[in-house]
Amino acid sequence: MSTLDRLITDIDKYPGKEIFFDRIAFLTEASSRYINGNNLDEYVGISATPLYETVINYFSDVERLKDFHKIETTNLIKVASYTIY
Repeated sequence: MSTLDRLITDIDKYPGKEIFFDRIAFLTEASSRYINGNNLDEYVGISATPLYETVINYFSDVERLKDFHKIETTNLIKVASYTIY
């Protein structure tokens, strides 16, 4: 089983997994639009495993932030910041 397959299997066990997969789809589509729109498709690609690991780290960081500050949701600036970082 590949690393990516293990990541997907692990993620699939959690409630709210749709949000995770929606974020992957959004980032993949946005990246593809940028790459294709700038004629970079011959030079640049999207690697699924690092993308999944990045999104996992994003959700882990946001969960720690929520726990620390005792908040239910994050604001859009934090979402963008954690996504870009």
